[in-house]
Amino acid sequence: MAAKPKWVASRSLTSVGANATLVGEDVEAFVRGLKADVEGDIDVAGPDLAGSLTELGLIDEYRLYFRPFVLAAASRTSPAPGRRSAGRHRSRWRGRG
Repeated sequence: MAAKPKWVASRSLTSVGANATLVGEDVEAFVRGLKADVEGDIDVAGPDLAGSLTELGLIDEYRLYFRPFVLAAASRTSPAPGRRSAGRHRSRWRGRG
């Protein structure tokens, strides 16, 4: 079974791995071409890209997928009961999906 092709839209990457195509600066033209040439669904990952494609009117349907993750490390966002806050809190979350 052949791997599905991947298209990567990035502002910082200059190259991508095997079976992937780096989208140029004109994301709108690239996605319009994909929609014309590719049969079936085109999955979009990432809120920034999805937001941009929504503004351009290129999203036909939304499907939300929830992936469970394991919380590996976190710091408290509020002081423990009976303790005073030091004034600044920072949360760190690591997940696997």
